[in-house]
Amino acid sequence: MVKLQRVNVQPIFPWLIGFLIWPLGAFVASLRLVGQRVFSLMLVLFYFLYGFTYIISGKDQDTYRISQYFEEASKLSFSDLWNKILNLYALGNKPDIFQDLLQFSVSRFTTDVQVYFAIISVLLAIISVKIFEKVVETKPFSRSLNYFSLLLLLFLLLVLSPGRINSFRHYFALAIFLFSIYSYIQTNKPKYIFLLCITPFIHFAFILVIPLIVVFKFIGNRFWVYYLLILTSFIFTDQVSNYIRDYTAGLDENALQYHATQYTSDYYLKQVSQLKSQRYFILDRYIYFTTIFFLGLSLYSAYYLGLASDQLKKLFSMTLLIFAFVNAFSELESISNRFGVLYQGFCCIFLIRLYINSGKVVPLLIKILFSIVFLVNFVIVVRITMQSASVSTILLFLPVSLFSPLEISLLDWIK
Repeated sequence: MVKLQRVNVQPIFPWLIGFLIWPLGAFVASLRLVGQRVFSLMLVLFYFLYGFTYIISGKDQDTYRISQYFEEASKLSFSDLWNKILNLYALGNKPDIFQDLLQFSVSRFTTDVQVYFAIISVLLAIISVKIFEKVVETKPFSRSLNYFSLLLLLFLLLVLSPGRINSFRHYFALAIFLFSIYSYIQTNKPKYIFLLCITPFIHFAFILVIPLIVVFKFIGNRFWVYYLLILTSFIFTDQVSNYIRDYTAGLDENALQYHATQYTSDYYLKQVSQLKSQRYFILDRYIYFTTIFFLGLSLYSAYYLGLASDQLKKLFSMTLLIFAFVNAFSELESISNRFGVLYQGFCCIFLIRLYINSGKVVPLLIKILFSIVFLVNFVIVVRITMQSASVSTILLFLPVSLFSPLEISLLDWIK
């Protein structure tokens, strides 16, 4: 059994010295203290290092475009920014304004894009820390964390890993969504609904999932309704994708229409099809298979352990609703993959809360299957992360990494 130490009993200074000597080693060692102050600090510091030494490995990466946008933002005046805000939904403008505001603010102090990457990495780290702290809810006394719960926490960390800054807008909005929806279910405070509603201004696609909270409030914990929705999502997935394409094609010619159709147009779908034909089968479908696995795992776990509290029932209901939404769009990979990862993250939160205090032994077969799924996702995410992670992130002695960063990615270095 892995033990969660008492809150704040771990002195910070030795960990800072350890991070100074070997950042990666200190971060990995802190994983046993998930949800506590030491882990939170190590995570934020390591994400900062990753972002500050980030390497743009190709022009096809989102971060390459971000670097170009950041350079443009440094040349904008305040009146230029204000005009963009006033014309938020005009054709050619982006309705998700958060990145523009952040880039404009940072560019007032520096034009170094590495500083900007460090800042967005820290922002992702901070919201990730908040999620872990809420989910684990460490108390002043020690609590045992079984192997299965630890794997779930590590999988949640994969969902929010530092390499996600390559798609920063999406994963930052995803992290805020996870934090907000869990906090709302936990406390029923309206402020978390407000926080949820700002996610489309971070990434416009999240306007699709905002209505889920209304559906959730209407249906409540009537599980049979969610089962019916899931069954319907399997039957009518083709009709849903065709309807979305037809509907978005008929929207007015403005920024909303442009963003609504860019992932559903025939041209984009043809590009996706070409990319899929060039990928290995496992890379092409691993998100979908992982999503299906989590559905089976959550259904089995809810039956095996039982839902002892109203909060667990609400969490389970929301996992079913999110899956029904994701599965309904399974023919539109650009949507199903994006929100499939959201579903996986929320499923982890539900399962962590379900298993973390469970006295029942997890069957060996379930442990083995989840270990396999975890390893597949771990290898793929680490491989993607290594493409842009500088060798500096694994070196000893932090000042060397910060002030003499090696401009070679871990992937190129290994090759």
